[in-house]
Formats: sequence, structure tokens, C-alpha cells
Amino acid sequence: MISVEPSSSYVKDSFDVSKGSSEIELASNALDDDEEEEIPIEPRFKYERILNDVVKLLETDGASCFAIHDKFLVIGCRSGRVCVFDHLGHAHLECTARHHKYAVTCLSIDDSGNYIISCANDSRVSIFGIGCDEYNQVLDLKCYARSVAISEDFSKQGSGQKFVTGERSLILYEKGFLGSRKETVIYQGLERDGYIHTVSWNGSHIAFTNETGTRIYDSKLSRIITLIQPLHKVESFYSTKLPPVHTWLDSRTLAIGWGNSICISSITVKKHPKSGAMVKCGEVLHKWIVADFYIAGISYTLGNRENISAVWEEIAVFGIKVNEARDTSMNVETESVISDMSMATTAASVFHLQPGQESTAELLLLRPIDVDNYIIMAEDAIKMHHAEPKYLKYFHLSALPEDSAYFLLSLRELIEAHPCAIDDRVMWFLDNNFYVEAMECALAHRDALQNVSVSEVGRQLVENLIKDGKFDMAARYVKQICGWDKEEWEHYVGQFEEHHQVLKLVPVIPTKSPQLEPECYEVILTSALICKPMLLKKLVHMWNPDLYRVGAIIDKIMKRMHDNLNHDSNQSSLSKEDITFLYQSLAHLYVYTRNFEHALKLYLLLKDPAVFNAIKKHRLFGHVKERIVELMDINADLAVRLLLDDDEETVPASTVVTQLSRMPKLQMLYLNRLLSKGEGSDYSDLLIKLYAEYDKDKLMSFLRKAENYKIDQALEICKRHNYIEEVIFLLGKSGDRFEALDVIMNMGRIEKAIDFCTEHEDDVELWNRLIELAMRRPDHITRLLSSAGSYINPLEVIQKIPSEMDIPGLRKSVMKVLRDYELQVGLLGVSQQAIQEDVLTLFEKTLYHPGILIDTEIRCDICKETLRPDPKSRKASQELRLFACGHNLHKSCVENQLSHEDFKKAAMSDKKLALKLFDEDFEICPACYVQNEQQIELGNGDDSNATSPITPIPMSMI
Repeated sequence: MISVEPSSSYVKDSFDVSKGSSEIELASNALDDDEEEEIPIEPRFKYERILNDVVKLLETDGASCFAIHDKFLVIGCRSGRVCVFDHLGHAHLECTARHHKYAVTCLSIDDSGNYIISCANDSRVSIFGIGCDEYNQVLDLKCYARSVAISEDFSKQGSGQKFVTGERSLILYEKGFLGSRKETVIYQGLERDGYIHTVSWNGSHIAFTNETGTRIYDSKLSRIITLIQPLHKVESFYSTKLPPVHTWLDSRTLAIGWGNSICISSITVKKHPKSGAMVKCGEVLHKWIVADFYIAGISYTLGNRENISAVWEEIAVFGIKVNEARDTSMNVETESVISDMSMATTAASVFHLQPGQESTAELLLLRPIDVDNYIIMAEDAIKMHHAEPKYLKYFHLSALPEDSAYFLLSLRELIEAHPCAIDDRVMWFLDNNFYVEAMECALAHRDALQNVSVSEVGRQLVENLIKDGKFDMAARYVKQICGWDKEEWEHYVGQFEEHHQVLKLVPVIPTKSPQLEPECYEVILTSALICKPMLLKKLVHMWNPDLYRVGAIIDKIMKRMHDNLNHDSNQSSLSKEDITFLYQSLAHLYVYTRNFEHALKLYLLLKDPAVFNAIKKHRLFGHVKERIVELMDINADLAVRLLLDDDEETVPASTVVTQLSRMPKLQMLYLNRLLSKGEGSDYSDLLIKLYAEYDKDKLMSFLRKAENYKIDQALEICKRHNYIEEVIFLLGKSGDRFEALDVIMNMGRIEKAIDFCTEHEDDVELWNRLIELAMRRPDHITRLLSSAGSYINPLEVIQKIPSEMDIPGLRKSVMKVLRDYELQVGLLGVSQQAIQEDVLTLFEKTLYHPGILIDTEIRCDICKETLRPDPKSRKASQELRLFACGHNLHKSCVENQLSHEDFKKAAMSDKKLALKLFDEDFEICPACYVQNEQQIELGNGDDSNATSPITPIPMSMI
């Protein structure tokens, strides 16, 4: 099933050749009124007629064949002339000549554009140069060639100047020895094979087609490597009337168009199934049938033109399309039968139109999907003379895909197709009412537009969207259309206002860069006032009031509220919520106009937290110093923060406390924040009272931290509220410890009493008082003996116990006291014994340490001088260092050795020695870490004479 896009309906009437117009209009494919309108396909090409000398030639002599080079184009005429033109249609008269007696049947140009080969029905092959004639030649054949092809490197010296001719056989001609011509038969055809009508040369590959199919010859292998058979029956499409056409898509891919079929084949290398050798062969990539279409020329488009190695993307096909006559009485089944019959048409029906049929020349762009399917990307019907299947051999397509230039030739016309410019695409979208697509295309290529502007396209788009009632979409595009253009913005504001949809512009309308006239913003605010008061409030707070005339908006708001109150307006009545939004908007505008009195009244009336920001920003504390209660009622936390953090001097604490006297909780909140700043200590007594009434959890912590409050007054408050813990703390703090202890004991909390006495452990009288009070209850005595044994004398407690009192567990408590005492005594004894042993050890070590004999023969282990040298020596009076390891050294030698850099480096490699090196209370013996044979000669104790390196020795210090 071939996937085909519907035919385009965007085409226009054909041009009149007599008018000499260069613009080619596309043919019209009118649709019946009763049929559903087809979706047009966007045109990919713009068509222009090649004028100048080409027109003069084709008026007098018909074209028979065509070839193109990136330097020029060549037309073969029916008179036998070969004419060379530039791409604009100007003739090169010096290169134009009559090379044949009859109509030229085939042309070919080498890659360099230096030589052209032609053939005709006069059995002559002519090769002539453009600006050169070294290899010019004329070859007379026994029978005339149907096709010729010249090698790509023909003009290159030493290339052999090869060319091929195709009749029934394909013959390769090349320059031989001493200028002779060498002929090689590449393919010997039979009569049933028909004539070779098409030959194309690409590198080492030569492709040629006869009635049996297309063969590819490899000149390097000197053999035919593949045969591509036609997709149709030979009897249906004779090559004499419907000649095949070739184009090489790349160095290995060949596209073949023949009749109504297209075959794309690629040359690949595969392993031979029998021999296992790698051989070249052909592989079919795509094979398509284009219904009711007869191919006259084939080319391709490049996918990515910016990439040098761009590959082909689409197949460009030029030919003649036969359209069946439309009959509204036919149903779908009848049409399908006719379509099936058209696929099996005979040769006679192909070359002659049937009654009711019409044909047009068309250029198609086909994009492959898979092997058998494609998509029509473009389908341009072009009104050309003699556009009938019987004249198909006079229609030709030659292209320069790298330049996106496609030339269409018929008997009397030469038309160039080149990609549509951005302006053309945009205008096509507009003409077909694709306004959104036109807008997107214009925005994406804004800088490339020349004949149309984004604003012009945008106006048509917005007008169409407004007409369809799509105001939201229109508003989104307005932002892209207008950009920084102030006048455009103001134009669209007026457009939306006319349709009462100006609020749709709110999300996109700019407030700067550009800033519009005040009337534009006032229109939006007025519309919001009438329709959406909530939006009005949002805009008033969001927009800078400098954008519009604030006084005018205030008057409109007041009038709107007045009309609503008196019910004398045609507008809908306002809800309570809408009235609130209007009051909030009005208050904000009053602040901007510095009418602070009215603004504060509205804020306080609405209980709007925005009042705090207004007071802070504009320093309005003086206006509200008498209305602090109202502020607290709006938001107590913000009010306290405002009063304390921002302007406490304008509103004194005394004023606030007085005004909040009837709101004790808010008063407590204010004083709490005030004291947290280290201020308001005068209100400590009041805060204690408030805490006792409304927040007991904070009372104890405040009593502990605060100092500047009346203890007796606080004590009275706590007693009144029966706060025992606070009462005990205050009694203790006031010095009345006995009363505090009595309160605790009256509660029966002996543990609390012991803790209280522990806080005052030096107060013996307090402990005695506790003992006395404990004697009232047996369980208190037991608990006192168990818990307070380390603070009191248990014997005193026991002696004070009344003899007649029965104390349960007394024996156990006494035993516990005795065991604790025994444990204490034992610990003291062990500690004393350890201390005595340590003292004795140190004493023995000091007393019995052996002495060290120093005589005149003992020498320093570093400098090797005697420890008791001659009295005149510099070291005579030096101190000595006698180490337990047995080394005896001068003090100066020790110091010099320890300070030596090499010794330090060596010492750092030994972790234990490194730690001792930085211990000032520990003196290291350097002789233990120096080899005898590498000792440093220090001379007279000066470390500047040290020359030998110091190497650590693995010895343990004694």
C-alpha cells in the first residue's frame, strides 16, 4: 500500500507564453463542491521561466534533449543544433553549432565542463570542446546511436578520452596507440533486448538500460556486476515512447525512473555463496509504482546542505500525470475499479488520452518509508504545452542538487525550479489560511524576510484568531509579534478592547521595554474593575502606579462602589468579596498618592496585614500610636515586631502597655518580646502576673533568669495560684529556707526536701531542720538515711529517733549506711596504701641510684675531648650531661648536635624520637643515634664545622 499525501489545491492558472512572463503559475486542480476539500501540500519550489536567448531558440526550433553543468546548460534541438547557454538563458554563440543533420537524441558533459558529446539519428557522434578543441572529434557509425555518455575525466590528458555509445550493444571507445581509436564491446545485445536508450557514467560504473532492464558495468573489473529488471511489463511501456531515465544519488546508488515505476539500487560487496569470495553485486533499496504518472526525468534533494558530505533525502521526479475525469455519480467502489483498470493499461492507451482524461506536467518530491512505500512531500502541477504522455520523450529534467536548482524542459519551454524563499512560504501559508504556520515560519526566519514582515503576518493571524473567538491564543502571539514595538502593542490593545477581551493581554502586556501610553494600562484596569475586582487588586499591587493615572483609577473605583451602593448602574452588583478587593486596591492607591490617613483607615477596617508594610515603609507610626490595639488584632506578631524592631521611640513602651491593658494576652506577648531584647525590666512584676495568669510554663524560667522583680509580690502571686514549685524557689531565693523546707515537708516530698538541702549543703542548720521534720514520719527517716548519708551523720539521725516510734525497714537502712561507710573506709585505705608505695619507690630510686665516676680520661662521646680538659681550654668550665644510657657529653656538644639539620631529619624518621625532640622536659642523648664511624666533627663546639652526615642507629634509649 503506497502512502500518498492528497493532491495539492493551491495551484493557480497557467501562464500565457505570448506574454513573456518569467513567473510560472501552477496549474489549477479544482475540486467538486460535493467532495470534501483536500488538505493542500506546502510547495517546495518556486518556478521561473528561463528567458533571454532560450525563448528565441525554442520559438523557432523545438528542444529534443537536455544536459546541464554547474557552469552552463546545453539544449539539443530538433534541427540538429547543439546550443550552449548560461543558467540565465544567455547564449554562447561561439559554442553553438549544428553538429547533426537530424534531431539530437542525447547529450553528455564531462565533469570539468570542457567537452560535450552528442548523438543523433544521422549515425554521427560529435565531441566538441567549450573553449578548447584538442580532443574534438566526429565519429560516423554504421547505425545511429540512441544514447551516449562521456567519461568524467575526458579532458584529462592520458585518461584515454573514453566515451560510450548505445545502440543494441554498448561500445566503449578510447584513445589507442598513436592516436588510433580502440573499440570495446561492453555488452552485446540481441534483437529481443531492444535498444539502449539511456546511459549514465559515474566513476568506474556505467549504467545502461534496454528493454530487459538496467545493467551496471564495472570498468575496473571489466564485467557487468548486476541486472535490475523493470517493475512493469515491457509491452506496456516501450522505451521508444517512454524512455527510462537515470541519476546517480551517490558513488554507489542509482535511481531509475521508467514509465510509472522508480527503482533505487545500491552497489554492495557480498560473499559469494559458492566460492566464498567477496564480489560486487546490486541490491534493490526501494521499488515504487507512481499511479497515473509517467516519468520524464529523475533527480534528488540533499538532506543537510550545510554538511559537505550531505546524503540524498528525497527523490525528485518530473513527468506527466494523467487525471481521470471526475463523475459525481460514481461511488467509491466504481472509482477503485477504474483505478485498477488503469494500472493494466495497454501501450496504446498510455500514449493517447481517453475521453474525459486530462494530463498535466508535475514535479514530485518522494520521501522513502521502506522498500515499497513512500510519502509525497511536494506535488506541483505545472501548466506546460504538449503535456501529454505521447510527448513524454520531449520532457526532460536536469538538476544541480548541490545548488537546489532543477531545470524542466519541454518542446517550447525551459523552466527553473528552485526552493521557495521564506517570503514565498509565508505567503503560501497565508493564501491557504494557515495563519499559525505562517506566523511560526515568519518568527523562525525573521531576519530572512524581505517582502513581508512579521507584523504584517501577525496582524492577519490575530485578526483571524479574533474572528474565530480564540482570544487566548491571539494574546500569546501578540507578544511574539510586537516584541519591542510600542505602536504595535497599542494597536492590539485597541483591537482587543473593541471585542471586550482586553483582559486576555494581562499575562503578556509589557510594563517596560516598551512602556505603553497610560491609556493602555487604564483600559485594562477599568475592564478588571468591572469584570474581575480580584484581578484589579493583583494588577494594582503588581504594576508600578507610574504606568497609569492613579487619580483617574481612584475616581473610577469610587464611582463603581457608589453605583453599587445606590443600585443605579447597569453593571452587575458586587459581592462582599469583590468589595474587599476594591477597598484593598483603593488603599494601595491612597498610599501611592500619600493620602495616608484614608489608606490606614481602609487597612484597619479590612484588617489587612499590608498595613504593617505601609507603616514601616512610609514611617507612619505617629498615625497609629493610638490604635495599637487594632494593629494587634490584625496580627499580634507583626504588630509587636513593628513596635519593637522598627520604631520603638515613636511609640514608647508605656503607651503600648497602657493601650493593651484590656488585652492581657497581647500585653504579655509584647512584654515578652520587649524583655527578650534586654529592655523593659520595669515591667517584670507585671509580666510575672501575666505569666501566672496565662502562661504558667514560662513562669519558673522567668523567675530563675530575671533579677529585677519584687520577690514578696511574686511570692504572693504564686501562693495565690498555689504554684508550689515557684513558691519554694522564691522562698529559697529570699533567704527564708526554713519556710521553704517546711512547705516541701508539708507536701510530704522528702526527696524534694533532700534536693533543696543539697543545693545549700553548707547550711548545717538547714540539715538539722530537715532531720527534725523527718522525725514526724517513719518513712521519711528511712528515706533520709538511704539518700542523705553522705551529707549528714547517720548516727545523729538514729539518736534523734524516738524510742517508741516503729520504723519499718530501719534495720535495712542502717545496714546500708554501715555498708556505705565501710566502703568509704576501704577506698580511703587503698588510696593511702597506693600513695605510700609510690612515695617509697621514688625515694628508693633517688636514694640508691649508683653514682657515675668522672676522671680525667673520660672523653665526650661526640667531640672526643676529655670531660675535664685543661683549665685554660674553652670547655673547662662547661656543664656536663651524664645520660643513663652511659654516654657522657658536654652541654655544648649536646645542643649543637640536637640543632643540626641532618640530625633533625634523621630524628623525624623515628616516631618515638620525633615526639621526644619536641618535648622541652625531655633531653635526648644524641650519641645513641649517631654511628661511630660517621660522627660529626664539631670542633670547638661550633655547629658551623659540622660536615659529616648524621645517620640514626636502631638502638633503644636507656
